Amino acid sequence: MAPIVALGAQAVDRVNALLMIGLILSFLIFVFVGVDKIIPSFLIEKTNWPFAFTVTPLILASFGFQGTVPTLTNYLGRDPQKVKKAIFLGVSLTLIVYIIWEALILGVVPYSLLQQTLKQEQSAVFPLKTVLEAPWLYRIGEFFAFFALVTSFLGVTLGLLDFLADGLKIKKSGKGRVLLALLVFVPPLIFAMLNPFIFLTALQYGGGIGGALLLGFFPLLMTWRGRYHLKFKSEYALKGGRITLTLLFIFLVFALFRMLI
Repeated sequence: MAPIVALGAQAVDRVNALLMIGLILSFLIFVFVGVDKIIPSFLIEKTNWPFAFTVTPLILASFGFQGTVPTLTNYLGRDPQKVKKAIFLGVSLTLIVYIIWEALILGVVPYSLLQQTLKQEQSAVFPLKTVLEAPWLYRIGEFFAFFALVTSFLGVTLGLLDFLADGLKIKKSGKGRVLLALLVFVPPLIFAMLNPFIFLTALQYGGGIGGALLLGFFPLLMTWRGRYHLKFKSEYALKGGRITLTLLFIFLVFALFRMLI
């Protein structure tokens, strides 16, 4: 997938459209077959609502779309309304899919078996082979996981490539594009080969401290300084002014606090 990202946003858009078809089809099949297998008691077998607040940092990582906003803005012709619509629909659809996916996994697989599976560092869809006695449905779940991972990979790495191009003043053409692709893909490839599980360790920090700083505090500080100190004007600005920014800041402080304790 790396060469596709190196070709630019248009190539990623076309390939991503095909992958999204596979993602939607595998998801619909999984839902259609698995929904009648849900056991409601499984969903409330291990319920602890106060403990749910500890996943706040994970929310930042799961919905960390901010890195693709500059790429998305340029690709949509710098139209604020189109960008706003793309972000809103993208996040909303993702949330709905996450909720349905969680309901299916938690409602079909007994808690004890799911806990054992995760301790063995296996995929959450792995126990479906045992529970449903339907290996083909497990494969459908794997396909869904694959398409979800690859589509995320395309978006994140494309945003990173544009970020490096902007920050290092490298033109996205010819040798410059090749250099950017090497900077984006070679370092993580080396780390992954040296330590295949380093991603899980990095995610513990990236989802909490890193996510709160890079996807939360920095954009808020940039927005506050741009609006109220440098007096930047924009065709679109999030409504609410200082109140909205302050509420978001409080939420991020809470998320960071939950990560540190």
